[in-house]
Amino acid sequence: MKTRLLKFDIVHPVAYLERAKRERGDLAAMSLAEYRTWLIGLRSNYSDFYTHWLNETGEWAAEEFFLLDPVFLNKVVREVFDGPTHRLKARIAARAKGWTWTEAVIAAYVEHFCPDAIFARSNPIRSAFWPQMGALNISRLSARLPWNWHPEHFDLLFVDDPVFREFFQMHGVRTLLNRQGIDPRIPGELAPRSARFATTFVGGLGVRNFARRTRFLAELAARTELDLWGYWWDETGPQSSIQTVPVLAQRFHGVTSGLEMYQIFRDSAVVVNDYVDLDTHTGIGYNQRMFEVMGAGGFLLTRAARNLSADFPAGIFVTYECVEDCIDKIAYFTRNTAERDEIAAAGRAHVLENASFRDIALDFGREVRRSLDLREQRGAGPC
Repeated sequence: MKTRLLKFDIVHPVAYLERAKRERGDLAAMSLAEYRTWLIGLRSNYSDFYTHWLNETGEWAAEEFFLLDPVFLNKVVREVFDGPTHRLKARIAARAKGWTWTEAVIAAYVEHFCPDAIFARSNPIRSAFWPQMGALNISRLSARLPWNWHPEHFDLLFVDDPVFREFFQMHGVRTLLNRQGIDPRIPGELAPRSARFATTFVGGLGVRNFARRTRFLAELAARTELDLWGYWWDETGPQSSIQTVPVLAQRFHGVTSGLEMYQIFRDSAVVVNDYVDLDTHTGIGYNQRMFEVMGAGGFLLTRAARNLSADFPAGIFVTYECVEDCIDKIAYFTRNTAERDEIAAAGRAHVLENASFRDIALDFGREVRRSLDLREQRGAGPC
């Protein structure tokens, strides 16, 4: 019997999804399955990087559920709450359980799919909701703790940072380091062409999680030909507050994600990377962006961190220590294209060989099954 996993994720940023939907235009005619396939094809966030490779083994039935998208949720409602009164039924179910409408839709689909494990890879839903679903609950963290979230609501946690692992294990939650990587399908989905941008950055900006990074990029933008894409985040949520930093606003091209983002990396002479504020405080430099840039064939210039020499071989990216060092290296590698291309090629080869999501997903699956075995020994089970 196949192990059933339902993964909850988002297309990120939401503004990128809304733009993609406007450009597509024919979403109403799509079935839930067709719409899910279209969302996956955007390659935003983690797409189906886990579920695809689990399903390829023939031992899993893994599926994506996209949160924060009313179009997806409404298509789920039409499929699960059958008949013309589907919206009313969803609201009645929500009121009876004290759930939000979104939680009622999720619960109905969980009952419909009957997963052995639920993987809340993104966490816009309060964590206290998930134990009510009766499955093994898994979460993943790579930044600050989400709102209304507690580790004890999960059976298994995956984290990037050893500090997080130690902290959550102290709470008695099985916590593992989960590697970052690149899906090996991505490079083949990009157009091969020469650099169109001199220096680029893609990622979050603002005062929440990214305050130090934002100050650094503002100084870099004032002194280099830097093009920026991303989103702004302050204490109240996503805002258009980038206008408060004019030097960034002048170079800002809006949100991007998925294949569009990967193509920007492929089309850039130099891609600058920096870490969230938490990583800066712990001294650890490690984020998904590094693997996305290298996997797309881009040249990665990332902030130096104490773990990099142990975690990566030499010659697959270049590091900078401060803004002056970053500016000097941008200038050097803009001139020395052969050396730059050699490093970018080495980075691409390394991550495709050593950080493939095919392998990451299979490692993930083995650990999920181990937790399912432990759960079964305690007498718990799905549905």
